[in-house]
Amino acid sequence: MTEESGMLPRCGPLATALVAVLLATLPFPRFARSDDSGGGAMGFPSGSSLRSIVSGSAGSGKPPSGKPVRPDWGPRQWGQEGGGETRNPFFAATRSRKTLRVSSGETGAPIAGEGEPRFPVPPKGASPPEEWERNFAPTALAALDYRFSHQPVLAGGRLLLTSTRGQVLCLDAVNGRTLWHVRLPESVRASGVADNNAFYVASGSPYVTAPHMMGYAQTRTIRRGAGPGHLYALSLLSGKILWSAEVPGPVLGSPVLADGTLWVATGNARLAGYSVEKERKILEMPLFSSAGWSAPLYVHHWVWLSLEGPTKLVALWPERKRTVWALTTPPTERLVLFTPTPSFGTRRLVTLLLSVRKGVPHERIAIASAVTGHIFHEISFAKKGEPVAPEKIVPPGLPPFARVFEGAAGAVVAGSTVVAASELLGRAIAADIPSGHLFWSTLLPAAPVGSGTVAGLLYILPLRDRLLLADLGSGHTLESLSLDGPPAPGSPPVMETTLYLAQRNGRVRAISLEKQRERIFPPSKPPDLSGGASGNRKEENGDG
Repeated sequence: MTEESGMLPRCGPLATALVAVLLATLPFPRFARSDDSGGGAMGFPSGSSLRSIVSGSAGSGKPPSGKPVRPDWGPRQWGQEGGGETRNPFFAATRSRKTLRVSSGETGAPIAGEGEPRFPVPPKGASPPEEWERNFAPTALAALDYRFSHQPVLAGGRLLLTSTRGQVLCLDAVNGRTLWHVRLPESVRASGVADNNAFYVASGSPYVTAPHMMGYAQTRTIRRGAGPGHLYALSLLSGKILWSAEVPGPVLGSPVLADGTLWVATGNARLAGYSVEKERKILEMPLFSSAGWSAPLYVHHWVWLSLEGPTKLVALWPERKRTVWALTTPPTERLVLFTPTPSFGTRRLVTLLLSVRKGVPHERIAIASAVTGHIFHEISFAKKGEPVAPEKIVPPGLPPFARVFEGAAGAVVAGSTVVAASELLGRAIAADIPSGHLFWSTLLPAAPVGSGTVAGLLYILPLRDRLLLADLGSGHTLESLSLDGPPAPGSPPVMETTLYLAQRNGRVRAISLEKQRERIFPPSKPPDLSGGASGNRKEENGDG
């Protein structure tokens, strides 16, 4: 990063070449081949999903035509927070009324007929999706029990929800009927994650106590929560606890399920892996500091994670219990709390970064090499030439050293486009990942909550008092739906043309997006978005 941005200086061509030579000689994983057949000779991610990640040559790198290209859309069932490697839960599942069955009771066998669904675009003459609403908090006392901690996870035609008091609900996605309901003995702050057989939930408390802050004053390393947490595997069929395991600290970010292993990062600076088949912990390693609200990002033996106190982005090799690289802010711009979850797009690492200089926050999207941490592009949320007024962002009278921020959201990736919203600056932006070209930047009518969702060419962003539906190509608002309470954090999932939204006041809604069908299901062939703009690309971006 540039010195002005407050992070590490950007490498020049010579430094980049030296890094490539160093990577070839150091005893940590590297590329061995460029197919999708698995990891390299030493375990490094080597498939086409990460090809050319060292040099950053993924894609042409040429500035696009001025509009986002059509994202890679299609029906998919993803495991991580209802989303895939990029945390984008668009087309999370097919509409299905199938009854879930297991072949041998509650023994851990996969649900029959499930897996990765493939389905055609619903015909226009099909019956519209069923809209419904459930209120689990009709009283103020019930509202304490059903303060939903995250947007629903969609799996096998079922909605799975967790609350801060350990309530776990399973609803039929078609009509909202309660299929099962259990209460865990501990607080749940993170989203769960599901496979074909079970729903995995981790417990944890987010509190930073006075002893934690005293420890931070001495070590500059933050810790969260008290005591160990637990990981629970609940049957998708009945909610029965299939197995549980102790976690070395409270978990605030979602577990991640990859290659039969559940990865969790804790508030007391530990990363742990649990085998779904063996139902036990198989690996644990220390972290620099608390993972906060960040969930791990796992691809082919490596884990990328955001840490707190100070803000730090790290690449880990858990099998060797090694930190490969780490980026951090300088002492003059350090934050205690800010942990957005990183993502992948066009074989590059995409995340949000935040630093504070003289009390004024500077938030931006960063696009980097996952192997070296080299920053290719930074796209600021602040409009060029537009000053940021601190009094509009933080409470008046709060000294600069006390201004800390928590980032529970992240960037959403769809194809080669990244879109994100800043709660601090009240602005949403979309950019091209290979080139760093800014597609659009728009002010929001209210503060965003969570990362939002991309479904086809539709950008869905929950705000504190409404649900915003925008055109991904231009950022223009298509529709704004009023809400009677703030949404839960996270990205709401979409099933065909139905959006599912959980609110912090105990309400769950199924909202029809039938009017936006053409944007959710774009034409099978991408439209020609060049518009004759190729000739002025260099003029718009200042480089070739």
